[in-house]
Amino acid sequence: PFQKPSASWSPSAIHTLMVSFYPEVLTRLWGIHAKDYLNSIQPVEAIFPKEVLDVLALVGTSDVPLFQQVESVLQQFWPSSHSGKGVADMRGWLSLLTTRAAFPRTGVGLRQVQRRIKELAG
Repeated sequence: PFQKPSASWSPSAIHTLMVSFYPEVLTRLWGIHAKDYLNSIQPVEAIFPKEVLDVLALVGTSDVPLFQQVESVLQQFWPSSHSGKGVADMRGWLSLLTTRAAFPRTGVGLRQVQRRIKELAG
């Protein structure tokens, strides 16, 4: 994470796929604390565990849409506490999460719903 806008440049064409995580998710899944990397650029090998990198290296090697490949990889690392609730995939879990947060009680504003989503997501 950077506290100010940043930019990058490459002398030739590159292909990227960007996936963003809330800092709490990085900590929960892999014990990574985003604050330790504030305003710095680090090679991914210095941050993520090797088993994560090995699985992520497979993304893009099949005909399955990229988002589904990434989703499949992430599900392997998602804590089992979420898998026992009848949610088949992350989209289902997010849908369930949003529904639970959106209907807590009468008179709750949008900001409170956003806070509830963050609380439920860990």
